Amino acid sequence: MKTMRFWLVSMIALLTLSANASAQVPEDLGKFTDWRAFRVVESTGQIVCFMATQPQSSKPDNLRRGPIWLLIAHRPGVEKNVVSFEAGFTFEANNEPIASIGNQRFAMFTKNGETAWGHPNDDGTLVGAMKRGLTLTIDSRSSRGNNINDVFSLRGFTKAFNKITEACNL
Repeated sequence: MKTMRFWLVSMIALLTLSANASAQVPEDLGKFTDWRAFRVVESTGQIVCFMATQPQSSKPDNLRRGPIWLLIAHRPGVEKNVVSFEAGFTFEANNEPIASIGNQRFAMFTKNGETAWGHPNDDGTLVGAMKRGLTLTIDSRSSRGNNINDVFSLRGFTKAFNKITEACNL
């Protein structure tokens, strides 16, 4: 999991900052309504395909936060359908963020940081719900005691997901 966290933070940095000449720059596979898909080959030769979006809305909207991302990643031969959420703040200890699509709720887990992941046994079900849904809401609580609500559009999700799946030959 530490490897995935490092990888996700690295990918987010590449998305939000200018890449230097020695960095692995993800190949942009396209924009699919509210999602963007990427493929990158790590220095080890491992192919990683991922898709990302930012929230349509965040409440309360007056909090200072870092970048906020919802990501889905495949690492062929290692893992697939990995759902992660970069919150832009440190989560409150022992308080799991909850992802909701319609009336379906999915608990996520954290490891004392700003990233939450879907439970590995739920990732496939969560991805299936994302394909059928219109929005995904994540309710979480910061280490400062703020209740946070982030709403992500699922428009274009299925096309972006199909693209990263194809790009990783899954």
